[in-house]
Amino acid sequence: MTSLFVHIPRTGGTFLREYFRMVYGKNIIQFGHTRLAEGIQFLRQLFIYFERPLVELDNYFKFTFIRNPWDWYVSRYFYFRRSPVIEKHVSITCDSGLQYMDFIEKFPIFKEHMVWGSSECLNFWLSYRYRDMCFVDGKDFMDYVGRFEDMEGSINEIFKRCDATSKISYQPFYHDAERRAHPSEDRLKDKIFNDTVHEHYSYYYDQELIDLVYEKDKEIIDRFGYQYEDKR
Repeated sequence: MTSLFVHIPRTGGTFLREYFRMVYGKNIIQFGHTRLAEGIQFLRQLFIYFERPLVELDNYFKFTFIRNPWDWYVSRYFYFRRSPVIEKHVSITCDSGLQYMDFIEKFPIFKEHMVWGSSECLNFWLSYRYRDMCFVDGKDFMDYVGRFEDMEGSINEIFKRCDATSKISYQPFYHDAERRAHPSEDRLKDKIFNDTVHEHYSYYYDQELIDLVYEKDKEIIDRFGYQYEDKR
């Protein structure tokens, strides 16, 4: 069976793309990040692009990965602070259309970016991204939703459902403090994971922002059982 991986940004997709490429070869299609046209949901526009009826989606094993929303926004913020942010030789801009130093100048602290997103950017929120990329006409088309926080277990489940066998071993995810404590470990994740370096996400939140994320992403938080963890 051919699989369709819907790549929601900042959910480990760079690692997953390389992992599945090595294991699956041409039997997996990745779809995400770049729109082919505005105003059309991602899955619908994919099949319009390939001139196929949407009913053919039933012939694919469709999966995506999700991430704790509080963690997701911190990762996304620091991703756009990096220099350069380039994918396929194209410089990537954030939702505000800014890059690197311009982004840092406008949003020197995390909270400023979150406040801006709350008032100025509809697709800023993870729940919007999930609905836009994984739904068609109000229906969630995903056959499986993996967890960023349980990458190894999720990958094993995907292989099980696809009747495939993993050819490489995924090493556990280390938080930043743990990564610094193991600098010499030769781990696949460090080589191909499009990672950002920052403290645990709770260092960047106050109660106002904690409540804001829950308000905007209640759908994701409640559905997948996410909780805010304070590790400060």
